[in-house]
Parts: sequence; structure tokens; C-alpha cells
Amino acid sequence: MNTKNAAAIVTGGVGGLGQCIVRALGETGAHVVIAYRHSEEIAQAMAEDVRSKGTGSACSGCSRQPG
Repeated sequence: MNTKNAAAIVTGGVGGLGQCIVRALGETGAHVVIAYRHSEEIAQAMAEDVRSKGTGSACSGCSRQPG
């Protein structure tokens, strides 16, 4: 699958499997949005790692609102 310049949103992007997916997509040239509920520092570090490979990356904190 060619993911160069594709856009991807990875939910749970700071968990074990999510991190692997983010890294794999970044290494193949995809622009990645990392969605997370906790661990903003980890998400920011992962986004910087993806950007260092020459592709775009962003983080988006998600929270569940009661009711």
C-alpha cells in the first residue's frame, strides 16, 4: 500500500500498538494525526519524531464528556 502523502488519524496513538502504527505510517511518508486521551507529552514527542522524517504530524487531545 502506498501511503506517501496520505493522511491518517490514529486513535489511541500513544498506546503500544498505536505507537507502532504511528511510526510505521510516518516512515512510509504519511501525514499523521495522533489522537490521545492521556499522555500529551508522549504524543508530542511522537509527532516530533514523525516530523523529523519529513512528513507532517499533529496531536489532538480527546476527552469523553459526561452526559
